[in-house]
Amino acid sequence: MTSPGPAPGDMLLPPAMVEDPSPLRVSTFAKPEYARLTFTYGKVKDPSATWPVHCKHFQVRFRTGRQAAALTSEPRLIRHELTVPPGKRQWTVDRDDRDPNEVIFTCSPPPDEPAAFDGSWSVQLELTGIEVNGSPSPVSIDWEESTSATGKDGPYIERTGRGEVSKRDDSFYLHSLRPATVAINRGTKATLHWEGTPNADYTMYYRAPDGSQQASEAKEGVWESPVTLLDDTTFTLEAKMGSETRYLTTNVKVNNPDIVVNKVTANGAVDAKDTVTVAANKTLTANGPIQANDTVTVAANKTFTANGPVQANDTVTVKAGKTLTAHGPIQANDTVTVKAGKTLTAHGPIQANDAVTIAAGKTLTANGPIKAMQEVIVDPGPSGRYGLRTTQIWAFDGTSGGTVAFKSKTSAEQEVTLRNSLIAKGSVKFETALFSARPTRSNYSKSTRKPRESSKWTMTATKDGFLVVEAASFEWFSSDEKHGRKHRIYVQAPGITYYFDLVAHGAKTRQRSQGIFGNMSVPVAKGSSVSVWISDIDDVASADGNVEMNICWYSLGA
Repeated sequence: MTSPGPAPGDMLLPPAMVEDPSPLRVSTFAKPEYARLTFTYGKVKDPSATWPVHCKHFQVRFRTGRQAAALTSEPRLIRHELTVPPGKRQWTVDRDDRDPNEVIFTCSPPPDEPAAFDGSWSVQLELTGIEVNGSPSPVSIDWEESTSATGKDGPYIERTGRGEVSKRDDSFYLHSLRPATVAINRGTKATLHWEGTPNADYTMYYRAPDGSQQASEAKEGVWESPVTLLDDTTFTLEAKMGSETRYLTTNVKVNNPDIVVNKVTANGAVDAKDTVTVAANKTLTANGPIQANDTVTVAANKTFTANGPVQANDTVTVKAGKTLTAHGPIQANDTVTVKAGKTLTAHGPIQANDAVTIAAGKTLTANGPIKAMQEVIVDPGPSGRYGLRTTQIWAFDGTSGGTVAFKSKTSAEQEVTLRNSLIAKGSVKFETALFSARPTRSNYSKSTRKPRESSKWTMTATKDGFLVVEAASFEWFSSDEKHGRKHRIYVQAPGITYYFDLVAHGAKTRQRSQGIFGNMSVPVAKGSSVSVWISDIDDVASADGNVEMNICWYSLGA
């Protein structure tokens, strides 16, 4: 990118500036980013000037530090190179970084020999190794020249101009796709939110009411479905940036949905609030209980088959000449009446929550166990009244091992309490994040004071979670020293103190590429107090000014 020139009447020889990369990329803790700036001076003149233009010097200056308006916090790492055409007198470059908030590069021809620019030649200043700081923002580049428009003998005037470069965060991240509400009413639209890179392209995929897959553009972290929803729908968010693609998926429940399927198999209870109709030549099969709050009608010459218990909250009527057959238990919360001359046959247990009465001269036959919540009364015989009581039932399937097998998904709407361990033979999935996506951070740069033994960083955990400590040492020493600089990072939790060391070996500089890095993750229970501090342990008097430290708290739950 070539910067715009100054306004007419400012500089006589405005430089052309090229940034690489364009725009510049900000550095992160794990990956520093470097920039190159090239300035070409003397090739182009301001329209108000005439050739030749004489110059005693020109300057390039910009702000330094960690703030957004600064370009770099490491001005001493910048390398410079000035190129002068063959046959021209050699120039010098002077760096001034005494001010911690600014660095100045001054380019000058030999003293008392001003350069005469006539448009046929130029000088080029190249600045490399510029470690871009971590704050995205535009940055001003200021220029100054000492030039004469009237000849070698002057007068020379200090003229100024300005250019600009842009720092951008190109890191690619995508997380926290979630609906505004997890359940919506039938015939309304769903709204989804997410956190993601602003520079990525987003597309939301979803199932339309007709069953087809549809795609819709998404942006700015919020999306509303173009159509109303009639049943539960899954949404997949696609994010693309450059050659990289990422996906997130979430689901929205629809209250009172429209459901159309070719086959329904229920391994658990089926609860119908209205009539359940099975088309001709079709079969309704339930491997678990069926609960109907209204009439269930089976057409003539059709069979109602249940492989699990059938629960009726009112009378169950079997027409003359027809048979009610159950291969599993029948549970009645009220009286079950079998007409004269008819037989109630169960190949599994029958459960009654009230008295079961068999008329005189009639027989109750069960080929499996009978469980009664009250006494079972048998008509008086020769020995009078008989009472039968059941003391224990082992499990849902009646086996002594007590194992209950569910063939399909099981949903518990109340708290589930386990008196023993949870054993999962497949993966265990969680609908919400176990740990906070964005941690609470305490950051200490090289230029700030770190917590020491006398000033520990402390925290009391409001939830269960993990404390992650990251540190990097950029200490250096001469090659004749016999030992490396060592810092020790302590993490103190109830009952135990953890630590890790940052030890330099060999002659080092303070450049990021030669730092010593370390990290530690410590589990912390709710209500526990935890402390973090740093110390020098090598008997060498020094501060910790060249150590960076990040303290991150990830709590349990989003």
